[in-house]
Parts: sequence; structure tokens; C-alpha cells
Amino acid sequence: MTHQSSKTWPKRAQEWAQAALFLDRSRPERLRLTALLASAEANLAQLRLQLDLELKPRLRELEIDNQKLLAETLVLRALVQEAKERQDHEIALIRAKDAAEQASRTKTAFLSSMSHEIRTPMTSVLGFAELLSHDNPSAEKRQNYIEKILRNSRHLLALIDNILDLSKIEAGHLVPHCLRFSPITELVQAVDLIRDQAEAKSLSLTLECLDPLPQTMVSDQLRFRQVLINLLGNAVKFTDSGGITVTVRMRQEHNCPMLEIAVKDTGIGIPAALQAALFLPFSQVSITGTRVRPGTGLGLTLARNIARSLGGDVCLTGSTEGAGSTFTVMLPLDISAQIAKTKHD
Repeated sequence: MTHQSSKTWPKRAQEWAQAALFLDRSRPERLRLTALLASAEANLAQLRLQLDLELKPRLRELEIDNQKLLAETLVLRALVQEAKERQDHEIALIRAKDAAEQASRTKTAFLSSMSHEIRTPMTSVLGFAELLSHDNPSAEKRQNYIEKILRNSRHLLALIDNILDLSKIEAGHLVPHCLRFSPITELVQAVDLIRDQAEAKSLSLTLECLDPLPQTMVSDQLRFRQVLINLLGNAVKFTDSGGITVTVRMRQEHNCPMLEIAVKDTGIGIPAALQAALFLPFSQVSITGTRVRPGTGLGLTLARNIARSLGGDVCLTGSTEGAGSTFTVMLPLDISAQIAKTKHD
């Protein structure tokens, strides 16, 4: 082992000597490279400084331009929003103007119609009153005059009541007076009240109960009767032949028992294009080729608004021009319970 080491030692010493000689010879080259590297780093630092000096103002300008662009964008958005709001306001003004003009035309037509409706019974009342005061009629004629005065006076009172009811509804002052009453009794009485008008035109008038009805219901008895009479009177007015059928059944809506009353006539019917105007106040649907019907155009409006104040509704559920129409009223059996449920909800 010692003999082998003595042989390799001179060889290693020679290799170290050669390496030292190489390092000594390459030292100038290393110094030159170090100097070049230091010069390159100095040049790079100077270039960075120069770039910073040149780019900072430009970057500042770009930042200012960007802020200006952002401000101009915000102004443009504000202008667009203002223009949109102005356009919406102008559209609203146009619609309000159209609605006001339509309301003015409608009220003018209503006043014209109402003047005629009031003048006709008033003229009859005054005429027969003058006959009673100036002439000396027989007992039979006297009784006839008195009956006509009473009939026209009742008609005049009904017109005034309709106008007052509509005013109350529009002002929100129509408050239901809840009572317990028999729905079948009110239905029979309403049909009997309109029967004379139907028989005067040779029209049939029938009442059909499709379901067993409760003995009592809680609602506004006077308004309940008013809705029925308005629908029945409207059906008789627009029917010249055939008849009117009133069907009654029970319905369940949202766990609330409802009374459904359908009034079906064989009258002139209503074209689809005119059905949207049926429940508008102060208006009557005019159908080409049919004679003008007397009235103020308040019947259906009052019927619907009153029914809604009682927790129900009135709708046109079917109509065929020349064949007739069906109007349906839905009313809760207990308006007090429904009012309590609405307040709870």
C-alpha cells in the first residue's frame, strides 16, 4: 500500500503544478472579463437611468390622458343617462297627455249621455205633474200619471245613485257593510225584479242552482243585490230575442269558498276587439249594425268595482258576436274572513 502511494504522489504533484501554471497564465484574461462585466453593468445602469428619465414623463402623460378619458367616459355616460331620462319623461308626458285627452273626451261623452238620460225622465215627471195640476183627469188617468211619475223618478234616482257610487269607489270611500243573509233569497228577488223588463221584450229569464247553496253568507247585502241587478239589467238591455239564464254554483279558491254566478244571454254579443273597453267607466261598446241602447255606460264598471270591494270580481267569461255573452261574478261566502286573511298575509 505504501509502495503504491509513493508511485502516485509525483504524478499528482505534477498535475497541481500544471493547474497553478494555467491559473497564473489565465489571470489577465479573467481580469479583462471582469472589467468588461463591470463596464457592461455601468452601461446598463446608465441606460436604465436614461430610460427612466425619458419614460417617466411619457408615462405621466399617459396616466393623465387615461384619467381624462375616464372622466370623459363618465360625462358621456351621465349625458346618455340624462338623455334616456329625458326621453322617458317625454314619453310619460305624452302618455299622460293622451290619457288626459281621452279622459276629457270620455267625460264629455258621458256628460252628453247623462244629460239625455236625466232629461228624459225629468221631462216625463214634469209633464205628468203639469197634467195633474192643470187638468182634472179621471181617477184612472190620475193613477196612470202617478205611476209614470213614480217610475221615472225611480229611474232618475237610480242614475244619481250610480254616479254617487262611482264617485265613492274612485275616492276609496265605498266601505262594505257586512251582514248575514240568504244568497238564494237575494238571487230570487233580483231575478223577480228584472223579470218584468224581460217579459216586456218577450225574453225568458231562468235561475238554475247547480250545487246546494249555503243558507247564509256574510257580505254587503245591498251591494250584492246591486251587482246582480246591474248584470241582469245589462243582459236584458242587449238581448232582443231568446233569454237570459242565471246559473249558480260553488267554487273553492285558495281555500276560500266562493259563490259563482254566471249570467248568460242570447244577445248581440261582443266582438273580441271591443271586449277590452267593456269595464271602462263612462263608455259603452258600440257595435256596427246594432241600434243604440240607452244607458250611461256605468253598469258593468260599477258591478266589477263593487264586486272587487266585496273580495270578488266580475269578468266576461265568454262572448260570440250575434250569439250572446256570459258574465260571471265571483264572491266569497264570508267577506269578513277573507278581509282577516288578507290582513294576515
